[in-house]
Amino acid sequence: MKGAILFATFAAAASTAVAQGALDQYGGSTQIPCPKGLATSFYTQKVGNRWWICTPAGNAFWMLGVYQIAGDSHVDESGGTYDARFQSKYGSTAIGWPQSLRRLKSWGFNTVGPYSYTMTWPSTTNSAWAGGQQPVKMPMVGIAYHPAARSVTAGACLNLYGGLDSSVVTIGRNFPDVFDPGYASFVNNANATDWALTQWRTVSANYLMGMFSDDTDDVYGFGAGTDFPTRLAGRQVRHDCGAELGLGVELHHV
Repeated sequence: MKGAILFATFAAAASTAVAQGALDQYGGSTQIPCPKGLATSFYTQKVGNRWWICTPAGNAFWMLGVYQIAGDSHVDESGGTYDARFQSKYGSTAIGWPQSLRRLKSWGFNTVGPYSYTMTWPSTTNSAWAGGQQPVKMPMVGIAYHPAARSVTAGACLNLYGGLDSSVVTIGRNFPDVFDPGYASFVNNANATDWALTQWRTVSANYLMGMFSDDTDDVYGFGAGTDFPTRLAGRQVRHDCGAELGLGVELHHV
């Protein structure tokens, strides 16, 4: 119910901010042109008294994305799996995933969010597609190389939770020492060599809106405070820090 209300709120806000009308190839509203005009990538610009995400075509864009567009192999209450039903219906991923993107667009969504399957990426190629190119390209938010967890695992920097009194903090968590030069070196190298990032930068840079910098499961400690009371006092939500920061990263330009 909460998810339905949240979606309805975003959808209503989007329809208010961007009146129904012609959209450019990225989903930007041609009714709200950005003064900078054409560009090679998404950018931000102030139009009137509002900051907007602008498409490479030079139009204002209201992002309404879906996180983790992917299948699932777990057996559910019907005794089958999503993946099996998907395969039975479409016969191949090359047919099924573009159709999933078409359906999402028909529902008003316009962005592929982090953790989405490679067959939904605008950069993905497949010999079964015309010209080998993704037939349903949508702007996307990429995800970085999990620098928080991987930097600690690789020994590039210390885990700050390791210095806490184990008699007080009994649950194992992770938060890298981001001021350690080793952390910056690790992140820069990872971002320069990661295969997915290379694909997004070179094959479909004009569709890449930006990066989801890290997974807050691995930087535990962010959450509600006096400035941003994003959860009710005394209430605990599973993966609460991830949900809060993740939402902020997704929507911070809007």
